[in-house]
Amino acid sequence: MPHRNTMESPLPFIIRLYQPTDFNAVLGVIQAAALADNLPRPTSTAELRARLQIPHDDPQLDPADDMWVVSTRAAGVVAYADGWLNGQDGQRSYRTECFVQPGQRGRGIGRALLTRQLQRAQAIARKLAAPGAPVTLTFVARAWEKQTAALAVLEAKGLLRARAYLEMARDLSRPVAARGAPASLRLEPWTDARTDQAIWVAYNEAFADHWGYTPESFDSFSQRMLVGHTQRQHSFIAWAGNDVAGACLNDMDEGRARGPAWIRQLFVRRAWRGRGLGAALLAASLRRARELGYAQAGLMVDAENQTGAIGLYRSAGFEEAARRITYQTELTASRD
Repeated sequence: MPHRNTMESPLPFIIRLYQPTDFNAVLGVIQAAALADNLPRPTSTAELRARLQIPHDDPQLDPADDMWVVSTRAAGVVAYADGWLNGQDGQRSYRTECFVQPGQRGRGIGRALLTRQLQRAQAIARKLAAPGAPVTLTFVARAWEKQTAALAVLEAKGLLRARAYLEMARDLSRPVAARGAPASLRLEPWTDARTDQAIWVAYNEAFADHWGYTPESFDSFSQRMLVGHTQRQHSFIAWAGNDVAGACLNDMDEGRARGPAWIRQLFVRRAWRGRGLGAALLAASLRRARELGYAQAGLMVDAENQTGAIGLYRSAGFEEAARRITYQTELTASRD
């Protein structure tokens, strides 16, 4: 009988659970894949450590069971895939990503990992179901439009194109228009950890009407913000008295100004929309990026965004650079 950490396969590689000793090899795989595909800046050491520590939104599940590597006898670790369960109650999604060493592509590794993750998502749905009460998960995978082989793998498994997201870029050698905060609102850097819960509540509320969004637990939100993905001191919070009206959460590392500065999440709560707050938050962030010495800023946005975000970004000087396609399928399981 095969060990529980491996998946039986007739192919010349094995799939097993990630172990801490795989860290450097996995980082190398992710960075090599990004370089080969000419994707946005490679994942850093800190970002990968943060990625490996993001908890599931359900405490019944151990995220260590959702991190997989592929290894061969000759080359060692040649691929990595992981997945996260997000959401609560009837709004649950299982999001997965896969990275394959460029020289190992075309051997069925991506297909095998996708099969593994689909099986895992089905098992999670079964575990979360109560007798007589089936659970449905939305299984989500993404690939860049230029990654034609990856798109073909997803479509061959029956996943359907659901949405396109735009990567947009702005040249920071161009001046940034000055935009002050609307009356009665103030913009401040995110420096006080005591405000984390208020920002999390505003984040979930602001994105609740966005396509495909599932509410995020405070633990998951906090872990993502801890290291690698967001630099608090370079992020801006809009305050209306003691309420969070909106925010721009930014990835701007003072020691990494050679790559683009990333606008990770820009959001405005519904009650404060239409007043120019988004433009003020974006302008403050772009000015901060210029101060830190960045030459370019980047962001991702839903191509069908209904809040006017794309128009805001274009008016601020952003242009489309690439497209990432989201695929999904519904998985339903029950327990007797």
